[in-house]
Amino acid sequence: MAKLRTTLPKEFNDFCYSRSHKRTDEDIEKCKEMLSNCDPNARERGFYKETALHHYVPFEIAECLIEKGADVNAANSYGTPLFKHAGVGNYDICRLLLEHGADVNIENYSGQTALFYAADKGHCDVVRLLLEYGADPCHNSRNFDDNMTPLLSMLRHMDSVPDKNRAITAQILANAQKEHGGFPVEELKEAQKMVALLGHNYNVCKDDINEDYRIEYDSDSAMEQLYELFDVATAAPVIKHDGKSPITVDENLSLYEQHNSLWEYLVPVSGKCATIQGEVIRITGRISGEGSGNGGANWDNEYRKMLKALLEFLKQGNGPDEDNIKAADRASYHINSFKACGCEEEINILIKCAVEWVKKNPDPIFLGEVNYKR
Repeated sequence: MAKLRTTLPKEFNDFCYSRSHKRTDEDIEKCKEMLSNCDPNARERGFYKETALHHYVPFEIAECLIEKGADVNAANSYGTPLFKHAGVGNYDICRLLLEHGADVNIENYSGQTALFYAADKGHCDVVRLLLEYGADPCHNSRNFDDNMTPLLSMLRHMDSVPDKNRAITAQILANAQKEHGGFPVEELKEAQKMVALLGHNYNVCKDDINEDYRIEYDSDSAMEQLYELFDVATAAPVIKHDGKSPITVDENLSLYEQHNSLWEYLVPVSGKCATIQGEVIRITGRISGEGSGNGGANWDNEYRKMLKALLEFLKQGNGPDEDNIKAADRASYHINSFKACGCEEEINILIKCAVEWVKKNPDPIFLGEVNYKR
């Protein structure tokens, strides 16, 4: 008997790349043929070292692999096949894995279980399934020194637009935790903070969100459900600038609070601002986010154009004095040289210049055409 290969063929990886494609009977037979001379626990080449069961295979292929002896608990640093399929909401394969002995509480490199993956994406049916098979809703991860339950992790990773499935998931997990002893006081407080912040962020952007999208995801009702579930007061409406009135800044706030306040007041959810005042805030915010959040990984010519445009904007109207202009020039040169990475001090100089410029130029100035695309 020929020796079975221990690495998955490249064409199999290509076949599994798009999980949304509905596989035909012919596709399934082709997949079986690709795996016919492979060990059921063969792994892919490269960094992730996933087995065939980790991939987005059709249900029939998962069944076939398990029948041939594939290890349902085969792990790489990111988890077992259960993690992968829980994260994309593949209910049928998750049940198949669990029925054949998948460990529902096994941890990955960061101390998370498959329940975290299903919860983060709001796959409420998979969350119920995992809990049915004994997943621990009170499990605390070690992710980046944060001790978080699946519920807190899901709340932290929710974006600014709540959706009905995540609201349902939150209810399921909250009920499960109550059955396991309830919420520690500090955890409940943390959840309340997250829901309050989510509500505020939703109010910041909701008027710019496509109404059909909000209806499809039942965002308003989902947010109300989260408020009620965690006993959080409804977030106050966020007032956006009308494009005409003088722009005011609350002097009682710190510099960075003023910048954040101006961002919420002047900057749309996507695209350029209507005014130069909004754009100097948007550009400095984007540069700050690129430096602190991405380590300059996305720094490109468009960021350079934005940086150059910022300096030109700051010279319009009642601009900074000569010393501050020179400081902004030096800061911009340094930021560009290091792609915003490790440039907190220089970015802070630009943020200060932007906020001060808006204060000195309260009457809106129309932005017009710009030469950058970000």
